[in-house]
Amino acid sequence: MYLFVQPSGTRSWIQRLVVRGRRRELGLGSLALVSLAEAREKALANRKLARQGGDPLAEKRRAEGIPTFAEAASRVLEQKRDGWRGRRHHREWMSSLRRFAFPRIGKMPVSEVTSADLLDILTPIWHRKASSARRVRQRLRAVLEWAVAMEYRIDKPCDRIAPVLGPQHDVTEHMRALPHSAGVS
Repeated sequence: MYLFVQPSGTRSWIQRLVVRGRRRELGLGSLALVSLAEAREKALANRKLARQGGDPLAEKRRAEGIPTFAEAASRVLEQKRDGWRGRRHHREWMSSLRRFAFPRIGKMPVSEVTSADLLDILTPIWHRKASSARRVRQRLRAVLEWAVAMEYRIDKPCDRIAPVLGPQHDVTEHMRALPHSAGVS
């Protein structure tokens, strides 16, 4: 822990900490607002959390407000939108999530979505609407991976559902052969 003095003269407490193998610097507060004793208390709490496998910075972000799954999906969509050629992708992307995912997890914080929730969404359509189910699963994965990247969650629940859903067998419909007559010229 050290006191950081900016060129403007403002001073604040900073803590250097290694969290999951990465060095982090956490602000503990301004010298005017946080005493040395309070800064030491905060630093100790951060060290304990890091030793238990937690991330103090992620906890701070969570306290500031975790977006709902629907809000996270909107943010992901905005980031991906520029890479798409047409508007059709945008409409289909959001439409499938509105239809299948939002009724179940749309208002839920993105950090609380579980594998069981994903199974509840995908199981009814996994074999009946195979291609739609695959697309919905890809979109759910994209939103949850964004949440991991933003440190709103640690795990990826999509990774655990494939064995439970099982393989999809696309039904092939064969057409009857056309009658072949020998004397056609």
